[in-house]
Amino acid sequence: MTEQPRNQLPSSERVEEFEITGGNGILELQGDDFDTALLFNEKPVSMNWCDCHGSVGQYMLNCDNQIEAAERLAAIRTILSGFMSEDVSLAEQLDPLIKLFRDGPYRCRFFTPEEWSLMPAGGQVQEAYPYPDNFLLETRFLTSLNAQTIEKHKRSIQGGRRPIAIVATTGDAYLQHVVDGHHKLHAYKALEVLPSLIEITALEPMPIAKRTASKWIGRFTLARKHYRKYKT
Repeated sequence: MTEQPRNQLPSSERVEEFEITGGNGILELQGDDFDTALLFNEKPVSMNWCDCHGSVGQYMLNCDNQIEAAERLAAIRTILSGFMSEDVSLAEQLDPLIKLFRDGPYRCRFFTPEEWSLMPAGGQVQEAYPYPDNFLLETRFLTSLNAQTIEKHKRSIQGGRRPIAIVATTGDAYLQHVVDGHHKLHAYKALEVLPSLIEITALEPMPIAKRTASKWIGRFTLARKHYRKYKT
């Protein structure tokens, strides 16, 4: 029997919808068509909101929780170390990951984007235009990444493998938050190869309260004023 390649490029896009019940809620997506946030243990990891200047421009903020989230997610990376079977549902194969999310309806997509871009995490509020589709907001700072791990993934990709990165979003969001796979994405970017992605979308996320988000934005006074002005 011919051995299947590990973490292969999906032959075609796969999409499934499912309901999470009994999730532990460590990971949560909140927001609507104005703002989106990825939370870890009820604390914000990253968020974005519309600049309301007549286009799809977005303000983006990385919070102080990204390192803690990255360390906790390290424990589930083994679920993506093998072949993603086309004969088994995505939800079943990704069950350890899925159970980290808050209960509710979700959509999971396993795909290779035709276009993509990677927005680095920043210590300040950033503004950008999410173009093209699949605009990925990192949740770890570049200084926290290991150059040797990136090189390892580069060699793997050059050898024909397609390691999988995980992103999360809501149905109304203009971008995706990187949940896991920062080293892989930097390897793909360096080699100018399209990445293999699993995207988890919360279909009925809780809205973000204005007062709560204002606390998250914190010391960035002008950004906080802008958010409070346009948030309904």
